[in-house]
Amino acid sequence: MPDTIESDIIETDVAETEPDLSLVIGPDDDATFIMSCRHRNRHGWAEQGLIYAVVHRRFGIWTHVYRVVRDRTPTGLTVYLEKAIEGDCVGLARDWVLDRFGDRS
Repeated sequence: MPDTIESDIIETDVAETEPDLSLVIGPDDDATFIMSCRHRNRHGWAEQGLIYAVVHRRFGIWTHVYRVVRDRTPTGLTVYLEKAIEGDCVGLARDWVLDRFGDRS
């Protein structure tokens, strides 16, 4: 069973659905929305998620790829760290996300 069951690049205004990422983003960090995807969790259930590349600058420069999933509470989020790359590497992170979570048809 593949981990990624379907994915779509979001064509709508991301700001309307953008989650509060303040727990993972500091004042000097930059977040870049990459895509939306449906991903199978460890229980085999499909979860709708949003994927971001975040460049952190507090303890050196690191780019982290986060998959954000709304949980069962109205305002709750689960944030998965999918990949960490040393440096400001949003382009590399985007390529990795598209390879890992992109359309495989």
